[in-house]
Amino acid sequence: MPTLAIHLTKRAADEYVLTCVRPDGSIARQQYQGPTAMFFPKHDLTHYVVETALGLRRGFYGLVAEGWNLGDFGTPWPRGKPPADSDPVEDVVQLLDRETGAQQPWTAAEFNGFIAQFQTQPPAARPVAPVTEETLTALRARIHALTAQWAALPVGQTLELSFPLVATGVLC
Repeated sequence: MPTLAIHLTKRAADEYVLTCVRPDGSIARQQYQGPTAMFFPKHDLTHYVVETALGLRRGFYGLVAEGWNLGDFGTPWPRGKPPADSDPVEDVVQLLDRETGAQQPWTAAEFNGFIAQFQTQPPAARPVAPVTEETLTALRARIHALTAQWAALPVGQTLELSFPLVATGVLC
């Protein structure tokens, strides 16, 4: 099964490098320093969990595997906005990031309500299916486990993950 290799490297307390190696051997890499280096490891791990657990293959990591560079995501959108048929993963990831910041877990009904609001502005070509309480609990647990693994990683070390490019439909 083809995979995208994801390497998260802790260079210093305030320096982080994300490297993605595509199946063809080409590489996408981005270095973060300062406050962004404190935010993006958890955000990138949340993307990994959401995309693998929900079987979404045309979100952030799927587009990187297709050839997008890490700098293509965000202002000034050098490659343009993500394709209309891409998975709206960012909405789910942002909600999980907000939930962590608020330190107040939402119910699945609340979470799905927020997702439904996001997906009407503009309407999503590929909406995210509603999540159950069990799925939301599993997502949170996996995010927490990977975030703890990242926090315990010594400076100079790399956390390596594998992103399957074919959906398995299995919650991680």
